Amino acid sequence: MVDLMVRVTSPNYDTWLNAFVSAETGLVDAGINQWTVYQDTWNPNIVMIHFIADDIDRAMAFFGSDAFKDINARSGATERRFWVGQQPGGSKPAAKRATRATKATASTAAKKPAAKKSAPKTPKA
Repeated sequence: MVDLMVRVTSPNYDTWLNAFVSAETGLVDAGINQWTVYQDTWNPNIVMIHFIADDIDRAMAFFGSDAFKDINARSGATERRFWVGQQPGGSKPAAKRATRATKATASTAAKKPAAKKSAPKTPKA
């Protein structure tokens, strides 16, 4: 399971919402089985949508599809930002694992001798 957060800005919330509701079939077909829409209290034309998807690749393929481009055009959205989160132990690592070169560099850095510290000098009376 993958969490996908999307922040959308549009000139008209109702127009955006009508287009979003029409996307339900595409969302479900893309393995996005849950979503919640949060409307900004200061600017009602900004929303944050929290999607929960079975597979990030399938979900992102939908957001890159011609069907979604049509929905987006009808929504009037002027800005969209995506954030992806994944639980530990998910199907794909959230970050790349260290390579042998990285491990060697890290262990080499740890073996470097510490810089010599000089004793503090006392002022002459």
